[in-house]
Amino acid sequence: MSLPRTGLNMEYLAMGSVLLFCMELSLFALVNGGDVVSPSGYLWITGKWGKCQGDQCGYGGTQNRAMWCEHIEGWTAKSSDCDLMSVPERERTCFKVCAEHAELFEWQVEEWGPCERDVDEIVVESPTSSDACGEKSLGFQYRKVKCVEKSTTYIQRPHESFISNEVCRELHPEPIISQECITPCAQDCIVTQFTPWTECTSTCGNGTQTRTRRVVLPPSRGGWQCLPLSQTRVCEDIPLCEGEQVYTYSFKIGPWGECERFETEDPEVMIGGRGFPLIGMQNRDIWCIQSDGAEVKLSKCLTGHRSRYPAKYQACIITQNCEVSQWSDWSSCPVMCPHPDGITYTSQDRPTAYRIRSRQVEQLSLGAGKLCPNLEERQPCRIEEGVTISTEGCPRYTWHTGGWSECSVSAVMSQRQAVEYAKNRTLCGGGLHKRHVYCIRMNDTVFTPVPDELCESSSKPPSNGECSVPCPKDCKVSAWGPWSGCKTTSCSVQSYKREKGHRIRTRDIMMQPDIGGQECPHLAEFLPCDIHMCYEWAMEPIEECIIKTGDYCGEGTQQHRVTCVGPDRTPVSDRDCASTISEDKPMVEQPCTIPCPDDCVLTEWGPWSACSQSCGKGGTETRRRSILARNKPGSKECPDEELVEERLCNSHSCVGFAWMATGWTACQSVNTAYHIPPNHLIEGITCGVGRQTRIQESVCVRVSNFKEAPDKRCSDMNKPPISQQCKIPCPTDCEVSEFGEWSPCPETCPEGRGDNFFQTRQRYILKHAVSGGAVCPALTENRLCIVPSHCFKFNWIPSDWSLCKPVSEENGIPRLNEDDQKCGMGLKTRERRLYPYGVDECLKYSGPMPASSEPCHLPCDDDCEFKEWGKWTDCQNNCQGEQIRRRKSSGKSRKKAECNDGSNHALIEYRSCTCPTFELVPAGRESNCILNANSALGDCGFGLRYRARQCRDENERIMPFSYCGSDSEEFTKSVCDIACPRDCQLSPWSEWGECSQVTESVGQRTRRREILDRPRNGNNGRPCPAHDGEGYLYENKPCQLFNDSNVEYYWSAEMWRECNLDYNNAPENATCGSGGFQRRTVRCIMKSPSGFMGWTNHSMCDLDSKPEETRECTKPCPGECVVSEWGEWSICPGNCNLVSFRHRTREIIRELPPEEEENLCLDEMEQQQCMLGINCYEYVWNVTAWSTCELKPGAVCGEGTMTRILQCKEKNEAGNVVDMSYCEERLAPFNQPLEGKCHVGCSIDCLLSEWSQWTKCSDVCGPDVGQVRTRKVLREPAVLGRPCSTQLQQQRPCKAMPCFQWVMSEWSECIAQDGDCGMGIRTRNLSCTRNDGIVVEESFCIGNKPYNSNFNVTEEGMELLERTQLCTIPCPGECQHTQWSPWSKCHVYCHQGRPIGSEGIEARSKAALESYQGTTCPGDKINTRPCNGNTCYQFTWEMGPWILGHRDVWCQRSDKLNVTGACSIEDKPSSDAICEPLCTVPHSYCSQTGDCECTKNYDPKFSEFTGKLSDCSDPEWMPKIEDPDPDMPPYRKTPSDGSGSGGPVINIKPDPKKTDEDEKPSEKNVFGAIPVWAFAIGGVFIVFILCLIIASCCACRSCRKKEEQPKKKEPTTDDFAIYWDETAKKRYNGEVDL
Repeated sequence: MSLPRTGLNMEYLAMGSVLLFCMELSLFALVNGGDVVSPSGYLWITGKWGKCQGDQCGYGGTQNRAMWCEHIEGWTAKSSDCDLMSVPERERTCFKVCAEHAELFEWQVEEWGPCERDVDEIVVESPTSSDACGEKSLGFQYRKVKCVEKSTTYIQRPHESFISNEVCRELHPEPIISQECITPCAQDCIVTQFTPWTECTSTCGNGTQTRTRRVVLPPSRGGWQCLPLSQTRVCEDIPLCEGEQVYTYSFKIGPWGECERFETEDPEVMIGGRGFPLIGMQNRDIWCIQSDGAEVKLSKCLTGHRSRYPAKYQACIITQNCEVSQWSDWSSCPVMCPHPDGITYTSQDRPTAYRIRSRQVEQLSLGAGKLCPNLEERQPCRIEEGVTISTEGCPRYTWHTGGWSECSVSAVMSQRQAVEYAKNRTLCGGGLHKRHVYCIRMNDTVFTPVPDELCESSSKPPSNGECSVPCPKDCKVSAWGPWSGCKTTSCSVQSYKREKGHRIRTRDIMMQPDIGGQECPHLAEFLPCDIHMCYEWAMEPIEECIIKTGDYCGEGTQQHRVTCVGPDRTPVSDRDCASTISEDKPMVEQPCTIPCPDDCVLTEWGPWSACSQSCGKGGTETRRRSILARNKPGSKECPDEELVEERLCNSHSCVGFAWMATGWTACQSVNTAYHIPPNHLIEGITCGVGRQTRIQESVCVRVSNFKEAPDKRCSDMNKPPISQQCKIPCPTDCEVSEFGEWSPCPETCPEGRGDNFFQTRQRYILKHAVSGGAVCPALTENRLCIVPSHCFKFNWIPSDWSLCKPVSEENGIPRLNEDDQKCGMGLKTRERRLYPYGVDECLKYSGPMPASSEPCHLPCDDDCEFKEWGKWTDCQNNCQGEQIRRRKSSGKSRKKAECNDGSNHALIEYRSCTCPTFELVPAGRESNCILNANSALGDCGFGLRYRARQCRDENERIMPFSYCGSDSEEFTKSVCDIACPRDCQLSPWSEWGECSQVTESVGQRTRRREILDRPRNGNNGRPCPAHDGEGYLYENKPCQLFNDSNVEYYWSAEMWRECNLDYNNAPENATCGSGGFQRRTVRCIMKSPSGFMGWTNHSMCDLDSKPEETRECTKPCPGECVVSEWGEWSICPGNCNLVSFRHRTREIIRELPPEEEENLCLDEMEQQQCMLGINCYEYVWNVTAWSTCELKPGAVCGEGTMTRILQCKEKNEAGNVVDMSYCEERLAPFNQPLEGKCHVGCSIDCLLSEWSQWTKCSDVCGPDVGQVRTRKVLREPAVLGRPCSTQLQQQRPCKAMPCFQWVMSEWSECIAQDGDCGMGIRTRNLSCTRNDGIVVEESFCIGNKPYNSNFNVTEEGMELLERTQLCTIPCPGECQHTQWSPWSKCHVYCHQGRPIGSEGIEARSKAALESYQGTTCPGDKINTRPCNGNTCYQFTWEMGPWILGHRDVWCQRSDKLNVTGACSIEDKPSSDAICEPLCTVPHSYCSQTGDCECTKNYDPKFSEFTGKLSDCSDPEWMPKIEDPDPDMPPYRKTPSDGSGSGGPVINIKPDPKKTDEDEKPSEKNVFGAIPVWAFAIGGVFIVFILCLIIASCCACRSCRKKEEQPKKKEPTTDDFAIYWDETAKKRYNGEVDL
């Protein structure tokens, strides 16, 4: 097709190409090969499918391909970036081919398409471009190839058996699908040269000779047709035959005529019985042909070995054609809807649905009747390649998901973990759950399942997923509160005795526990104690000491708050104290004193020290006050005592007690509903508020060891409740979908009684039952299938044979003989009966239909009759020697010597003894280890391996299995064991260790676990996590650097004692002033878990931070001001600027009189400039790194918590950690969480699908073929999950059936039967052979497909399995053909010395041999076939040597084959020399130089004037009788056409368009047609020119000089060379213009 190439059109074409490319790229990215683009710009890329792998041959191998995620810009990405819901298929099943399958598969090759030239090479302006040929037509052509499975029977149905091309590639080279091509121009027929003439057919009289040639390349595209392939000529020079001509004679047999009825009305004569085929008669013509082709009387042929005429009549079955019913209607094709994955169909993935129609046999053919046509037709319901099917009228489908099952935590645990964790805890955390995912029709409200193939596979939701079971929240409690005072419930106003009570500390519930969570611990602890007094008055100052007006020191008064307190120091009514205490209520106003300048000054009482004992018999605690200044004599003196107070403490028991509560019973329903809609209530079950009680009553236990103690040790005030309210969850019933369609019934026939011949249908769970709801019903239903017809037994039941009925001729009338007096060949018949059904079932499913007639023979008087052969004699015990059987003559033959002579007829037969032995022989490979389907261990445990067996005899022939014993099993079974994988086993986590220092301010607590056992058995167990190399795993979390036990230690400093001046630095006998020395007591205090404190060894506290115990001091003298100790420094502002100050204060305890201004008291406040890094610091919040993710007890994965520590640090290089208050007062609050959620990935094991159904055993053959089942990876392993098993496919053997195929020989030569020529038969051998070459019964090749066994009924079967054919043998004088010539070499079309394409053509021919009678015979026959070749042949003219002016010229192929018709006539060199004028001198000839020369032994003489040959003289003057040229080669002594010296060639019929070079006469001289006078004029003209030349030469000086030279001898031929140069010769010959 030509395209106008304008600039505008080319621009549009370019734009269209870009758009088309973009569209194709988009389509490719969306649907091609599973490369699906996600909305984020990532797509799955798949590689090519790898080689089919498998342990056994046949269907069920597996192929894998690479797959990766890629961005649309071309760079590789992580798999998680692509759409995980549309992951392409990574593995698929395939056909694993083996050597024995080579005969089962072949390439189906379509014809080459037209030779298409490149569009860019088409010249638009050329109107004849479409007719181009040769070099101008160079282009490409394409074809399609498919791999098809050949049936093991004679019928091939390729439309049913398209399979992957990979199967054929494994067995046969793949044909090319494109090749360079060229449209050849007109090709003339090319033939070889003739063979030599054959010998004469007769040595005397009339005879003929023939010669033949063969076709090398047939004509094409209007080239010249082939010349005749044979020539025949009458022999000459053969003598006449002496006497009468001797002839030979041959019976010529004509074809049998139609079978006709006998002229009789007796039905018994015609049919031989009711229901039997009708017997008729047919005749044929017989002639006797003489060897010269003449027809003579029949008696001439009864000579020699012939004593009888061939039969002219024979019995036959009256022709009855097969009659069939009309075709049934085509079965409906399924609605061809688009592929669910949105792809277009190609030639190999088109749908393989079929529509079928059939017809029934109403009458079987008999005799030579027409066989039945095909009884069943199937047409594939396919669409055109590359066409997207219309969606009109097609239902739409979508995936539907059922409800998730309960989350199973144990699914992600190893078996050991599940056992260990379930002992004391409810399993929680990460887990797995599953659901049903199935295909439904869109908008189906009842969710009826349909086949999954109808939904798009790439969008199928996952059926398994991760989930989480919330860990039940444990009870959270606050820290213990302080211990109360001694409390009792028996203390009353009437009680005057010491009471028993309890000191109590409590803690509160911060979070209630969930069901299954850790119950709350005890919330109260009790310490028994004695109550000394139930009630007492407590006083608390509320104002400063007030001195009388005008005084600044001395006595004064101070207001107090007076309250009545109980044993636990809590206020009670004043009445309680008034009724139990004899003393009156203290006064609110109490006396007080402010020291005067000369008075003694004491400090206030300090705090009580820690008790010396934390429990037990009790300890003591003290408090002090010290003398700050001594008094002046006469003033208020300092006390000598009352500086220390001491009291008993911690006299309670060291053992605490608590109420131990048990768990709760199940929640029991009550009639109080809580906000539940009525439609959610289920009959008989109330969802609402219930009540639960303790399993047992609470008991009092010791806190230290939780051993039971008397209840009086615990206080009834904090006893746990015995019942509480609870909630009852509402139940949910199970919901299921409707049932889907019934599955198809099995195609195989049921075994035994057919109890396992079921079909099933399925439904799925939409919602699981929850909280006691109704359980799910059965999800699967089964029902029995109807057994198909092919599973029943159908048999042909023939009757007994009738008597043999020969046909004889009486008075020229054929007669069917019914008595025993006649003999010869006859026919016997029988009736075919059907059981138990009609003919159609027997034709489909029974064995071959038995013949209804059979030739038979009745012996004549001169025939020998014999009895049946006797039995074979027995063999010896060791099966050695021979067996013999005999037969005897019977009837009249017993008296005939020739019948009892063993030399004429075999009366004894021998055979070697071969006692049959049968043995079961293993065949093929062993299966995988097949586990029991109900194995509780899953993919491991004990199973069985199967291996097929064959029953073979001593000759290695496969025999029926029953020959090896009826109880023999067709498979061997051996026990096998698949080791169960062992997961990595880890110990539980240890307890958290003590806080060890990591940095100066942060510590770290560590716990570890140990690898107890590593994975075993093929590394399929769960792998171990990363460890330290010694088998330990560690987890860390940050901690504060302090003692991490439950006991706290800290320093406690008492008040400074009185300043002591009795030491060396103080003045002697000084009582006040400076230079003093002070001490104080510093103790290490231990705070026990029970909350009580006591003294302990100093080594338990931090010695570096121990407060000082001594210091220098100044003791005020009387009359001096006395102040308290300085308080703590205030905090500098956060910016620490130079204008900022910090300060501290102290109180004036003893003031001076106002008049003594010169001796004022020291400053009450002191300030200090804030200096960064010295007394002022900037602070920052600091958080540690997150701890490892810590899971809740009972969880191995899922959601956990991680923690970090918040610190306040100095903002400097040192970064010292300070109290949190420094940051809290200066910085904004730290709002980031210190506890966060985290996730520990679950160890998800690989999840495999269920095993598929076993493939069929009937698909393939071979000893290594078996059934295959596969499974897929539904979920890849994650986070140390158990790896996927490498066994995704299993094989088990089928019954070991070898492969069979029909083997046909070539047709034999036509063989005469009754006569010598005329009608004959040719035969070919047809055998069913096993793949090892052993011939077996034909039933193995017939197979069991419908109608296959009755190949003698249908036309197709008879044509393909025909063993005999009628043929014709030429009689003498008739036209004949030679045998087929061998195939010529492959001829391919070439261009510039290279082959175009890979296919060429081969030819063979049969030459038609003409009859010498001159009758018209059929022409030559030519056959061609395609071939593969790569040799370019060249055809060139070859020339022989010149001999007497003649040479042979012929056309030769480059492989030295001489041919005719291949070389161009226009380029053919001349075979004869040309001389002008002609050589007329006797004994002369024209040489190749164009000069006349004398023959050998003759001397030439040349004309002095012209230089031409004028005479050839014999130097001896003697005549020559022998051959004028004895040295002439033999092939020049005969004419060039090879006709020899014989007579004329007859019956030569050259093609009118072309003549054979070998048959053309030599080309004539080009001047032969010029008249003589023209030569005369030319000669005169030439002489004139020569004269002018000579005259010019004489005029020259050189010529004058030459004239003066001596005169030479008479010129010879060589002397004229100066005149006879090449130019003169050409002018003379007319080759140049004069």
